[in-house]
Amino acid sequence: MTSYDTDVIAWANEQATLLRAGRFAQLDIAHLADEIESVGRVEISRFESRVGELLAHLLAWQHLHEKRTNDLRARIAARRARIERDLRRTPSLTRALADTDSWRRVWEDAVLASVADAAARRYGLPPVCPWVTPNQIPKACPWTVAQVRDDTFFPE
Repeated sequence: MTSYDTDVIAWANEQATLLRAGRFAQLDIAHLADEIESVGRVEISRFESRVGELLAHLLAWQHLHEKRTNDLRARIAARRARIERDLRRTPSLTRALADTDSWRRVWEDAVLASVADAAARRYGLPPVCPWVTPNQIPKACPWTVAQVRDDTFFPE
């Protein structure tokens, strides 16, 4: 039997085989439980990342008055659609939107993305983002979850 610490992929395949064969006494229960819990953490992290991307786009929209494009509007719509699809498929993700710590982390990630060179390149700006400075960005997200999810909301 392969050790979890030696080769996690071989271990996972062996554990799946044991489960399907009903050989429960041979299962590595502690590591299986950890892996099952990690699936949820990964999904939450992916979801928070998508919400952070949406917030970064909304922040760009708010500050790029003369550079607002249909492409940016389409990116906002696409992120919103993906978030809504995620919430329909996995309703427990709504807890991430309601959790104060999660919402703070998502906002902080959005702010970092907004002032990063990658975001600048995405919107055709020079490497240093002149459209927003740290003192222009609120410490906490200025929008409610309902506004962020609302297809008609575009901050001015």
